Order: sequence, then structure tokens, then C-alpha cells
Amino acid sequence: MDRGFYALKLIEDWCVQGVRFIVRARYTSIYEIVAQVGRPRAYGNRGRIELDAVVWLGCAAVKTHPLARMIRARVGEEYIVLVTNQHAWSAEHILEAYRQRERIERFHRFVKDSLGWPISTTFRTPACWCYCIQRCSLRCCSF
Repeated sequence: MDRGFYALKLIEDWCVQGVRFIVRARYTSIYEIVAQVGRPRAYGNRGRIELDAVVWLGCAAVKTHPLARMIRARVGEEYIVLVTNQHAWSAEHILEAYRQRERIERFHRFVKDSLGWPISTTFRTPACWCYCIQRCSLRCCSF
């Protein structure tokens, strides 16, 4: 679902290819609203969805202007801007799906910072998983 980072050309390619994605964008991202999907509203106990709209992404200086859905929300003290091609989902569902991947991010951060192993797409190979398990075991035993 989350494909790593915010790049306009990549977002455009994913939209054309039909790849489902949710990526986090900068709060200062430039966009033009095409259509409002929902009104501003409360989100959970401590949040507020400020924008739920279909937008053209990017400014006049860039060549690529993908059409995607943008959700801008405040959750607690944090502002979150998400870009997705999931038009059938509610904004709440998209925010929840993004929140669920937080555990994956924490795992990747642990592997990078604690074990000294750079994360790459080679996570799919069994040898990499064996290496990761070995390093985790050594790290846990050293305490």
C-alpha cells in the first residue's frame, strides 16, 4: 500500500498502472483542488480532517501533474497529508490504513538504527531474513 516516498512522476505512473498506493506528502505540497470529496470534520477523539479532495498535484514549474486524492488531517499534534488513488474509501479508512503501517516503519527503523543494516528491496530473499533474524538474536542477547 505505502510505496515509500512522494514523487510526482512515480504517483502518475502508479495511477496509470492501477497500482494502489497511499503516500505521505509534505504539508507544504502544492496542489489545485478539482473536486471536494468530503467536508472538514472531526476524526476520532483528537483529530480533524481539514481537506478531502481530488487534486492536481505539483506547480507550474513541473512537467507532471498527477490527478489524485489528497487528505489533510490533524491527528493530535501532528499534521498528516496523504495522497492516494483510493477514491472509493472514506478519508477515515485511508487514515487508518496509513496508521496501520506504522508498525512496519518502526521495524525498518529498528533494523536500520539498532542493527546497522541498510534496508533495501532485498528483504524478499530468504538470506536477508536469516541475516535479520541472526542480527536481532545477537542484539537481544547482548543486553
